[in-house]
Amino acid sequence: MADMDRDRFIDAYIDHVLEHGKPPVTVWKFCKGVGIAEVDFYKLFSSLSVLEASIWGNVVSGTIETLNADEDYAGYSAREKWLAFTYTYLENLKNYRTFALERFPREAGSLCCKRLQKMETAVTEFAESVVEAGKEDGSIADRGRLLDLYPRAFFGHVLWITQFFLDDESEGFERTDAAIEKSVNLAFDLTGNQVLDSIFDFARFIIGKPAQ
Repeated sequence: MADMDRDRFIDAYIDHVLEHGKPPVTVWKFCKGVGIAEVDFYKLFSSLSVLEASIWGNVVSGTIETLNADEDYAGYSAREKWLAFTYTYLENLKNYRTFALERFPREAGSLCCKRLQKMETAVTEFAESVVEAGKEDGSIADRGRLLDLYPRAFFGHVLWITQFFLDDESEGFERTDAAIEKSVNLAFDLTGNQVLDSIFDFARFIIGKPAQ
């Protein structure tokens, strides 16, 4: 029952943002519009910002659930796991594209934006497992304490892919698909031992020049 109530609040919040182009002003006004007592809201969320943080977190947790349901996923290399994560995340995000266009923080401080905190936690925890897998399969070089920074860098990659997708007007978002592949290859070459070819390939893609 609590999950149903939670989903009802989340769906109503998304509908409000899509209809009005902004979040509700207060919890009281939001609950009045939904037709649910304010006290029931506070049983599930402490504020509207916490509710919105749950939306972004759910996109990531849903992505991870999809991956874990795939029997082949456990046998993927670290690079393949992160590639599968970013592609699956993008597919999930397509269901919220209009909402994301309204609410994804594009300011410089988005890396630590409060509404993305649950998303950041979910991504960095998942990224930690990818880094461990990379150390085991040799695709991520052991660089001591620098490894501790990688999960947050992976979160930054997710933010970059999100913004690229929201700005993408190509048919079928094909440029975003290409951006995912090239940026993941670059990321793992940066964390591995080979990098120059991926840097040049990614740079050509960004400035719109075809590979030679």
